[in-house]
Amino acid sequence: MKVIQSYIPYNSPNKFQPLKDEMYVSMLSSLLINKHYGESNIYTNEVCKKVFNEIGIPYTNIDTEVLSKEEAKAFAMPKLKAMKAQTEPFLHLDLDSMVIEPPTFPEQPFLFSHIDQPIVKKKPKKKRLSLPNMFNHLNKDEWYQQANQAYYRFISYYQQNLSKLDFPIHHFDASTVPNMNIIKVNDVKTFSAVIEKVEKVYESIIVDYEKQAPWELSCFIEQGCIHTYLKAMSKEYQEWQIRAEDTKIDTHVLFKDDPVKCSFYNELKNSTATNESLPSFPLIFWHEAYCNSCHQPHSMSHTIPYESKFKANLNLDKFKFWHVGGSNKTIAWVQAMLIGHIVKHFGKDYALKVNSYFRDDRIKKGYKPILSPGEKMYEYFSGTDLFSSNWIKSLN
Repeated sequence: MKVIQSYIPYNSPNKFQPLKDEMYVSMLSSLLINKHYGESNIYTNEVCKKVFNEIGIPYTNIDTEVLSKEEAKAFAMPKLKAMKAQTEPFLHLDLDSMVIEPPTFPEQPFLFSHIDQPIVKKKPKKKRLSLPNMFNHLNKDEWYQQANQAYYRFISYYQQNLSKLDFPIHHFDASTVPNMNIIKVNDVKTFSAVIEKVEKVYESIIVDYEKQAPWELSCFIEQGCIHTYLKAMSKEYQEWQIRAEDTKIDTHVLFKDDPVKCSFYNELKNSTATNESLPSFPLIFWHEAYCNSCHQPHSMSHTIPYESKFKANLNLDKFKFWHVGGSNKTIAWVQAMLIGHIVKHFGKDYALKVNSYFRDDRIKKGYKPILSPGEKMYEYFSGTDLFSSNWIKSLN
């Protein structure tokens, strides 16, 4: 099975200015893929390839042909085009997907991570599937707001465009749209045909792209449209959705919910903490794992009771898979855990590669090097000066 990733900077293909937090994430993701699958393949362009190589992220193969002309006017398009280029079964993992223990994937034509908007599933079916009801509840019922923003609003806004493309709107249902940080495809032919349909949707609405919320519209283009067209073009996939209504088992996803949630996320949501805050203890994690023995997902919990216990947990060993998505990549103690996992399992040199690249880049631009909040948090919990000493050496 070929494991692939993809990346072109959003709307800026010829100017890649990476963020340090993101590069620690990419570093660990690629190291884990190499460990478990033997090689890592990324689709990008020459500009990004140069930076990845300068940092030292250990991709086995870097393809710059498929996306050489990609402008990345939508976040999702480099990913879709990279997948469309595949001629054999593949597993696509986002750059922020951490495979700590590889699952034995079920043998089926398509598989994704988890339901993207599980909150929508809590509403009655007759309301959930009714497009007018979704719009009527937009400003009245917070349960619907996220799904409306990410999916239904765009169907309403682009209804005329979509109707001209024979978009199968009767198959659209936000409550079953999967998050696609994991995409496992065995039926490459059908999936490529689906992507061709999605590209036509993209081409019909890209003229208005700047007027919309980029992340949300990209989710609609990728997750919403792929899911909808798969239901229309794959009889097996459509039957899974029908069966799920009775069994309450979503066959098209690997996990029952987001693979990792934690109590700190609620603190961020309630504005009682920032991304640079120490976590409140006990720090509780709820996480999903796919069992290689019974081939079923399991829900588990993991608690770090005291700050003094964090050093022993300064890694991802308690988890099987973690999608460190969105702004979670900039949470300082999460960064500390990612760095800790790199140091423990792959050696400190890989962490120092990232630190040194950004240290040298700042010096070259005439600034003093600085430590990121995540690097500071790692030193705080580990009791080491791994990055501080590397910073001081650069000034001697």
